[in-house]
Amino acid sequence: MCASIDVRKLPGAREVALVREAGYFPVLALLGKREAYPSSGEVVAVLRGGAGHVGIEGRLELVRSRDGGATWLPPSVIVDSDWDDRNPAVGAAPDGALVVAYFHANCYDDQGRWDPHVGAIHTLVVRSHDGGHSWEPPHPLGFQPLDGRSPYGRMIVFPDGTLGMAIYGARIGDETRGSAVRPHSYLLRSTDGGRTWGDPSLVGAGFTEIAFLRCPDGTLIAALRAEDPKHISAYVSVSESLDDGRTWSAAIPVTDAGEHPADLTLLGNGWVLLAYGHRHEPFGVQGMVSRDCGHSWDGERKLVFNDDRPSGDCGYPSTVRFPDGTLLTVYYSAGDHMDPYRLEGAFAAGVLYPEAELIAACESR
Repeated sequence: MCASIDVRKLPGAREVALVREAGYFPVLALLGKREAYPSSGEVVAVLRGGAGHVGIEGRLELVRSRDGGATWLPPSVIVDSDWDDRNPAVGAAPDGALVVAYFHANCYDDQGRWDPHVGAIHTLVVRSHDGGHSWEPPHPLGFQPLDGRSPYGRMIVFPDGTLGMAIYGARIGDETRGSAVRPHSYLLRSTDGGRTWGDPSLVGAGFTEIAFLRCPDGTLIAALRAEDPKHISAYVSVSESLDDGRTWSAAIPVTDAGEHPADLTLLGNGWVLLAYGHRHEPFGVQGMVSRDCGHSWDGERKLVFNDDRPSGDCGYPSTVRFPDGTLLTVYYSAGDHMDPYRLEGAFAAGVLYPEAELIAACESR
């Protein structure tokens, strides 16, 4: 039986609350150091509000912490159109702009129920030049062959300043919608600070939500949500690229069914932290580390960030590492129900914990 490390019980750990009655699919982004908090920097989380897991009234919101993730200001609205605005990918461009790409859909019937066969879907982008206090008007992705696909997770920055973003949906050239779609995952690039996107690379077929990480030696790793052959439940597989994401190795499963999607974070000692939704009992968020940039994973030392959620509508973790070595892992919960249209009871929360204590706990078991 695997030994687990309860991250919440590390000596320097503390649980934090981000937002209530909102908080789906949070993605963290560091905004750099601030004079008042020189060791931590300001951090924001982009997340979903206005509706439950699905709903035409869904919007994108931002919550902000100025004290290293300990306390959070009330949410502000990024975008709130007459359509469902959801599924953010978030990144910081080299020019300092905060970039958010998202899924913009009005695929709802007269009763307000999701129906992918009606309405329209587009992929849009917004940018902020003041750390998320104000936003440019939304504009198209700039790459028609992947319009209508869903962005995901945290963007990466290549050494030359190019932004990389995960996006998934029907393959390029296939406009099939609904359950008949075989999803394809791509790495999409921007050379103008996130204004427009293109130059796609196929990461894999049969995969959806993807987390990317660039290792110190230049290797890219991707943690992908993969469906099992019987479509019973999803799990996470990992792939790598040695040529800046142009080609990818065969994806290798690293979690069990019902454990998805994932987030990847580089630790100060070169290890990689993989956190994922634990969407079977005990419901919550778990994780594991790799000491060799994703080639192998320490499945004997599972990390527990949360294990008390009442249902599997939870997870989607996102982690950042502050300059002082503190880690913050956040996640969402829909609450005590499985109604995808119900917002009441939803929240986003997280755990703040010292990286040194996590590493020591992993090494001592």
